[in-house]
Amino acid sequence: MHDFDDSTLVHGGNDNRYQDNNALDTLLFSQFLQMDAQQRGIANCQHYDRRTQTQCNLHAHNVWSEQLSTLIDAYLLWKHGSCKSDGDDHTADYMFEVCGIGIMDLEPSLHVSQRPDEPANAVLLHLGLLGCSPIQPTVAICLECLEVYHQIHRQQSSFSIQAITKVLCALHNVTYSSSFWSQFAIVFDIYLEILCYVQQQVNIVLKRDPKDWHFQGACLCCAFEQPNEPQLIP
Repeated sequence: MHDFDDSTLVHGGNDNRYQDNNALDTLLFSQFLQMDAQQRGIANCQHYDRRTQTQCNLHAHNVWSEQLSTLIDAYLLWKHGSCKSDGDDHTADYMFEVCGIGIMDLEPSLHVSQRPDEPANAVLLHLGLLGCSPIQPTVAICLECLEVYHQIHRQQSSFSIQAITKVLCALHNVTYSSSFWSQFAIVFDIYLEILCYVQQQVNIVLKRDPKDWHFQGACLCCAFEQPNEPQLIP
């Protein structure tokens, strides 16, 4: 057994599901940000986040909300197979590295090209992945893996996130870490938000958005019952 690289597990962990680590940490952030920090002459020092848990969660929620519409569009493109390959993209400004985790596949060092005007998670969604951080993800979960857990949890609600993360660690021969549970929980929450929004748009197209849409197609005559009415067979 071996451990996940600390650079892929610390981000979003440490008992704080939405806490961003130091932007100058060379283990976590992309080569682009490292070069930018060197050009500005900023030293790589230890940073202690003094924000409260509520402030961290609120900040992460606001950042996710700002890019949610872009993520939904990227998800729909991936869902319908309309995403272009990386080889067709010649406008990428820099690359970042993530640990890609699937059901049976594990890519410890996956290099992803990113344009300056495109969120990192939008690029990952084109590849069928979703990151654990809204700004600079270091761990990305495969969408098929998220959908498998989604359906398992619908059928068996007692199957927790801790259970699926332990299963994934066992499949990939990796020692379980609580920070991986935290990262998976973040990704799964955003995945459910995307699915919820897509379902809302489908309901609007089908005119199922009003609260009383069930009654619009109901037959009042069929629903009316008389006392002592004989039961119809079948």
